[in-house]
Amino acid sequence: MVYPKRAQRYGVIIFLLLLFTLAGCGGDRQAKKAKHFSRGERYLAEQKYAEAIIEFKNTVQLDPQDAQAHYKLALAYLKRGKSSDLHEAFQELRKAVKLDAGLLDAQLKLGELYLLAKQFDQAQERAELILKQDPNHREAHVLLGNAYAGQKNLDQAIAELKTAIELDPKQVKPYLNLATLYMLNKELDLAEQAYRQALSIDPQSVQTYLMFGNFYVLQRKFAEAESQYRQAISLQPKNPDLWTQLGTFYALQRKWKEAEEAYREATRVAPQSSKAYVMLGDFYAKTGRAEEAISAYTRATELAPEELTPLLRLAELALNRQQLEEAERY
Repeated sequence: MVYPKRAQRYGVIIFLLLLFTLAGCGGDRQAKKAKHFSRGERYLAEQKYAEAIIEFKNTVQLDPQDAQAHYKLALAYLKRGKSSDLHEAFQELRKAVKLDAGLLDAQLKLGELYLLAKQFDQAQERAELILKQDPNHREAHVLLGNAYAGQKNLDQAIAELKTAIELDPKQVKPYLNLATLYMLNKELDLAEQAYRQALSIDPQSVQTYLMFGNFYVLQRKFAEAESQYRQAISLQPKNPDLWTQLGTFYALQRKWKEAEEAYREATRVAPQSSKAYVMLGDFYAKTGRAEEAISAYTRATELAPEELTPLLRLAELALNRQQLEEAERY
């Protein structure tokens, strides 16, 4: 009878060893997860989005039920901004809110993606879900206002944006959205007032100056529009997009000399920008200067060989000149 007792004792020891081993594995797994998540957070803060994506992917592989990790992975995709990243971000946000409906930041981002996709009823649903949990959530009121606007319900949209402004009068975004709604409602004086209020809050907002300039262009108040565009450029003189915007503004008025100067300035401040050279090429093509257009497009292809736009433009020019073999080369 000694042996059965000894076997029983050995069985208990083996069981305890297995238990400790499994506990150790679980602790090791949690430690690995925490390490990956921490690295992901650091890379996200450092704007190293590809590295952040890898770390957050490792985190959710270790714990697929971690809603916060899915949300952070979605943020990294959104920040990186590749064409395929929107879909990945959307999927991760859906997982995050399914795991934790109280993760309001994830609900908001998901609603904004629905808004971007023009699924206004889905965006409204997300905004209302957030407001049910937090009635004073300013960004949810903005989201709801934009969802209403997408559904052509301008009065309710304006009301929501006004609520957002009441909750935090020092944020620029609601004023800009409100100005757009006033324009749609043909309340131009109120739109102009909203733009001025936005600038009084943040006189350094390039976006506000651009939108204010566009507002004046629509009314054909070109002097006022130019002033707003110039203000934007004074804040970011090395931004090629601002110079091409100015060039397009001059071209609209058939001020060809000023337009060319602005487009060329875009290539001077950003000599590595293929987009700036494409815009310059487009200007030359539209004004009948084919050789200069070819030169600009060719430079764009040298800067970004993977970009299709300048190649298509070169092929189009060749076809217009009956150079079929040249067109086929592109």
